[in-house]
Amino acid sequence: MIPAEVERCLKAVDAPFLFTQENREACEAVHKHIRQAVEQGTETMTIPVGADLLAKVEEVLKGYGWTVEESAVLFFMWCVACPEQVKVWLAKCRNGEIQ
Repeated sequence: MIPAEVERCLKAVDAPFLFTQENREACEAVHKHIRQAVEQGTETMTIPVGADLLAKVEEVLKGYGWTVEESAVLFFMWCVACPEQVKVWLAKCRNGEIQ
């Protein structure tokens, strides 16, 4: 279940650009909920990622105070809370509008 505060935050963005300056404050406001979701997680996923890519992602997210796991959970919640926005975003990615 997605906490209501998180869902409101996610529905306010139109793409998964969750850490851009315009969305950063909203993400920070729900960070505690995401951290709780990660800590109380009942499902474990293994996603194979190259060590170099993982290190780069960790370095970027460190500047925001987020972990890879937390940012993945936030993205997954966005996908669930905003399926229509996900469809639009994916279509733009396929069409080369988003790199």
